[in-house]
Amino acid sequence: MNKTQLEPNEVIVEIKGIGLNPVDIQLAKIPGADFSGRIYKIGDEVFGLNLSIAGNGCLSQYIKLSENMSNDHTNNQKILIIGASGGVSHIACQIARVMNKYIVEICSSQNIEFVKEMGANEVIDYTKNDIVMASKQYGPYDIILDCVGGIEFIPCLNSDFLQSNQSIYLTIVGDKTS
Repeated sequence: MNKTQLEPNEVIVEIKGIGLNPVDIQLAKIPGADFSGRIYKIGDEVFGLNLSIAGNGCLSQYIKLSENMSNDHTNNQKILIIGASGGVSHIACQIARVMNKYIVEICSSQNIEFVKEMGANEVIDYTKNDIVMASKQYGPYDIILDCVGGIEFIPCLNSDFLQSNQSIYLTIVGDKTS
């Protein structure tokens, strides 16, 4: 990477540490989505998640990021929760509801009422729908929380599913389904 070529809205981060994830082996580019580092030019400590999932990751000495990375969480964000009736997911739904997020959840038909009571705006029954196609109609999403695992959504982590390069895909289980 050329450390001298920066757009006005970019920073160069010197990587200090990275995290390898199950999703990294699915990619054909430089792996690594989680990192911590130091902004090369001004020395501020930073951490983040590189969401250019189809591009280069952060398993390198330096990466270039947009300067507008922030924790400004607006109230019009959409969140997709996969595996919506489990322990982590139903707490995540309640937190998202309190934060005024638009919540789309995936669960089985036997848990639809429970998930709605927790605050879901939309519920997708995975026993009756192709979850990728059904999820796409409500997207794109600012946050995808995967509490089931598998790789069904990995190829979809693009502009059809993710609202922006600031969007978050978080899995709590890895590449095997629970």
